[in-house]
Amino acid sequence: MIKQALDMIKSFLNGKYEALAFSYDFPEFLIENYDEMEKENTIVTDILNDNMPEICSEYEIGQPFDEFKQKTKVEYDKAKEYA
Repeated sequence: MIKQALDMIKSFLNGKYEALAFSYDFPEFLIENYDEMEKENTIVTDILNDNMPEICSEYEIGQPFDEFKQKTKVEYDKAKEYA
């Protein structure tokens, strides 16, 4: 599940996942798969759950796309370090 979560982010960062859809789908993915992700890698799970839901919700209420993408990349890079 960790790989799938990181692949979702990578698809978004590469322009293959529409931003608004990602902003809804990714937090839902984290909720639905939390237990399995936690078993795989607690550090990455914590990194993704700490800020990504908030980053996604900020985009949904009007945060500029470039800021959303930049914040998402920061979290992605942090998570990749521990994956």
